[in-house]
Amino acid sequence: MSSITAPSNPSEQLPLPVLSCTQGNGLTWFTDKPLEAACSVRIAFTTRHGGFSVAPYEGLDLASHVGDDPRAVQANRMAILDALGLRGCADALVNPNQVHGTEVNLAVPGGNRHPDADAVLCLEPLLPVLLCFADCLPALAVVPGGAFCVMHAGWRGALGGICGKGVSALCEHASCSPSQVNVYIGAHIRECCYQTSDEILAKFVGAYGDACAFEDRHLSLSEAVRCDLLRAGVDERRIAEVPVCTSCNTTDFFSYRAEKGVCGRHGVLACRLVRAESGISERNLVSCQA
Repeated sequence: MSSITAPSNPSEQLPLPVLSCTQGNGLTWFTDKPLEAACSVRIAFTTRHGGFSVAPYEGLDLASHVGDDPRAVQANRMAILDALGLRGCADALVNPNQVHGTEVNLAVPGGNRHPDADAVLCLEPLLPVLLCFADCLPALAVVPGGAFCVMHAGWRGALGGICGKGVSALCEHASCSPSQVNVYIGAHIRECCYQTSDEILAKFVGAYGDACAFEDRHLSLSEAVRCDLLRAGVDERRIAEVPVCTSCNTTDFFSYRAEKGVCGRHGVLACRLVRAESGISERNLVSCQA
């Protein structure tokens, strides 16, 4: 099984995570540039701005399973890959069939590019991973050596601890402490708009405490996931978040609930680049093949 060499200095740390909004090629996404400088991992939490899809999927729809024109979806994917300088890795893109489970799948070069999974662990360079969202919570964990795990947490995944499991699997494979992990949480439906059943809310309170519960059966996925991550050993200072509700902001993001089940999907895309000393620089990455 592939592995990433542990940092030579056990105290090595990534810079504290910061998600900043950036633009390129008519697209808008959130990224952490200091992270890339530190460990060669390029990340993007996309919005719906730009792209080729038309209503009701209007914008940068990255999902192939929602009824959008496949040609538009493919063009959208190439647009964000181009914007990130990753066009040459398009044929290696891992895009799982998300099943609202809690299994962590290991991405392997030349392996199954569409596994049934909601958490994908990547230890290899030039192997981009894309997960898609429209209200569920997007999360991404990265370690100093460059390994990362992309996670999809709907209420089932959040209740089942998918983010904590993803961090634990990442640390096990990368020989890293959870305290060294940076975790990024993207835009998702917030407690202002996420009303659930008494039964589900009670399960979350039982698992994660009262902080995730609000009046009139409103649920905070973010609070539940943060509790899960802290229990897994993540340093609270190393959790960064896009504090936006997708249901309140359909101009910027897709929302399954607000758009009554017919909409596109924004995504989380991550890829570890190869450093220049390895023979492939950022400048010629666009022509490489994974």
